[in-house]
Amino acid sequence: MFWKSQQKEPEKNSQPPAAPPPPAQPTPQPEKPPGTLKDQVVREAEYCRQKLNELLKVDFSFNPVCMMQIDSLIDDLLKGQPAQEPDKLVLIFGSYYGECLRRNYGGQWKIDEQGVRFLHGMGAGDVHAYPYSTIRDSIVGREPMKVFATAKVITKMVFDSVEKAVYPQHASPPAKTS
Repeated sequence: MFWKSQQKEPEKNSQPPAAPPPPAQPTPQPEKPPGTLKDQVVREAEYCRQKLNELLKVDFSFNPVCMMQIDSLIDDLLKGQPAQEPDKLVLIFGSYYGECLRRNYGGQWKIDEQGVRFLHGMGAGDVHAYPYSTIRDSIVGREPMKVFATAKVITKMVFDSVEKAVYPQHASPPAKTS
């Protein structure tokens, strides 16, 4: 064989070949810091969105139309059966739902005194939402259309909040006349 003919024959008086060097150890990587609460939620929401895109073969985004479909996605996923890992589902769907709300209506992620994540200050700053509780009610409590109904109420509250801040002297914005 060609490769064998290229190898040198060891000399008889030479010392045995040195032991091969130990395999290189991977450089220890610092643990990825958890970052801010917003960073954590965004990672979880992106994970959910990515999995939905893989499963459904569509480009799922954070827009209100996708947000309004969460109930049917959960129903399709569970197929009428109890959730196998409800806490995990609540975490990823709650993060996704919350990020849909935050990206469309503003607000900041906070943690309340019971340790529950919530959105604070949506709209003109006075609307708050608990997306994880809503998702838990949908998954564990099996409340049909819970996310859709809650998103509808939050949307109205956000619009009312902005209307009140922008048009404080009017119940609704003045109608345009031509």
